[in-house]
Amino acid sequence: MARTPRTPLRLLGVTYGAGRFVAVGARGTLLTSIDAIRWTAVPSGTPDRLETIDFSGGLFVAAGENGTLITSINGTTWTKQNLGIRRDLDGMAVANGTLVVMGKGGSILTSTDGVQYAIQNAVVTNDLHGVTWGGGLWIAVGEPGIVLTSSNAVDWTQHATGTSNSLKGATYANGQWIAVGTQGTVVRSTDGVNWAATITSPAYDLNDVAYGNGVFLVATDGPNNLSGSLFKSLDGVTWAEVTSTNSYVGKNLRGVTFINGLFLISANDGVVVTTSKALSFNLSLPFGGYREGENLRATTWAHGLWSVVGNNGAIFTSPDFAIWTRRASRTFENQHQVVLLDGKLVVIGNRGTILQSGRFVTELEPPEFVAGAGFRLPFRGLLNRAYEVQESGNLVNWINLLTFTNRVEHGEITDMNLPRTSPRFFRMVEQPDNF
Repeated sequence: MARTPRTPLRLLGVTYGAGRFVAVGARGTLLTSIDAIRWTAVPSGTPDRLETIDFSGGLFVAAGENGTLITSINGTTWTKQNLGIRRDLDGMAVANGTLVVMGKGGSILTSTDGVQYAIQNAVVTNDLHGVTWGGGLWIAVGEPGIVLTSSNAVDWTQHATGTSNSLKGATYANGQWIAVGTQGTVVRSTDGVNWAATITSPAYDLNDVAYGNGVFLVATDGPNNLSGSLFKSLDGVTWAEVTSTNSYVGKNLRGVTFINGLFLISANDGVVVTTSKALSFNLSLPFGGYREGENLRATTWAHGLWSVVGNNGAIFTSPDFAIWTRRASRTFENQHQVVLLDGKLVVIGNRGTILQSGRFVTELEPPEFVAGAGFRLPFRGLLNRAYEVQESGNLVNWINLLTFTNRVEHGEITDMNLPRTSPRFFRMVEQPDNF
């Protein structure tokens, strides 16, 4: 028999862990129950709507509006986690193990693990929309016509660009930075300091830019900001509109990235377009058909999966652009960017939303011999996954050393009994689910 907790407020999520059920909802509502029959209200410490809750790794995590994130070990005592920002986050890039996030009001966040974030001084309070790395510099762009540069993602310098139009995205290739923005604006620099502005014809709003296969490609809103279009350039100086009659007509193009020999373009109404050199195009529909208002905004590729994010918390993955799987984001906020950091996907969006996937790749770090302790083998593994640790002297014949179920994300294996011989190779082999 179903039981309903007694509260006049709407409940939006429920989970089970640590021996109890926990439900969350409007106005910070938080209820707990041992048997799902008798419920007790506990203080959540926030008036914000709590939209989702989960239990993982011995921790309850509830998230909601205005970037609210609260955590609890037992489901009754809760701690509010402060990311330090509630503004919309629009741009994100990762390079050399550092993640850099841009947002409204001059928001800049940096992280090396996707969990702990530092707030940096942007030297401006204007909205920032895009960021890229190249040529030894981070380049951030925003409005009106703002370009910031930094060598370390901490200390930023503003530069004049010759335009007051909003800049949306940027990339680096062939010794030059290219940034694009509204009203056909393209600004270009070869040193990151001196910038020159040009205007495309037609002067559509330009949303994003990427480089690959010898071509710069820009995704745009198209005529009357309704139809979507593309511009391409071989040198970053001269631009020409790309015409297509079947792939993206009627759909604004929001983001473009180049990975694995392909440009992948995310568009309005649930459309994804792929092309190698902007000569021919393939259409894909993650929702299974056109979905008005379900705009897709950014894409990436990692470990055999394409990932695309968009409005209303949409996150999809696909190995081939044909079969798409919708992933639970546990948020209704619009998502703007997705990147890979330390074996996990990081997604950013409105109202300070930052999401991080679980690890989906196993990595061994270099082993070392420690006197008196034996071999030390650090690893990064998937939680609750069974592994065999094997060793070999010739990469042909492998011996099983240890079988275990992993309970930590970053751990190490130490064995005093292994002889110190050379060469010596190690590997971790995932076991079947029914192991």
